[in-house]
Amino acid sequence: MKDVGFAGSSNTYGWFNAGARDVVTNGGVVIYPKNIVVADGDGVIVVPQDVAVGVAKYAKQIQDGDKASRQRHYEKAGRTPDFMVQ
Repeated sequence: MKDVGFAGSSNTYGWFNAGARDVVTNGGVVIYPKNIVVADGDGVIVVPQDVAVGVAKYAKQIQDGDKASRQRHYEKAGRTPDFMVQ
């Protein structure tokens, strides 16, 4: 098992390829081969492959609800819709 270090708060992320068959750790989280790792400026999530479809469906529902809520706020404020609500 390799420790790949710490993912700090940065708006710029590079790619790290530990190898498709390596088990790695980052910040105490064990990441297994075929796990899906998504990172942005807000944080990191590691999703086991066997639940990834369910997680993606749930995330899409959250995103759709968020966009609908933003749309209502934009309309109430008289703002023109932008990429945040489309």
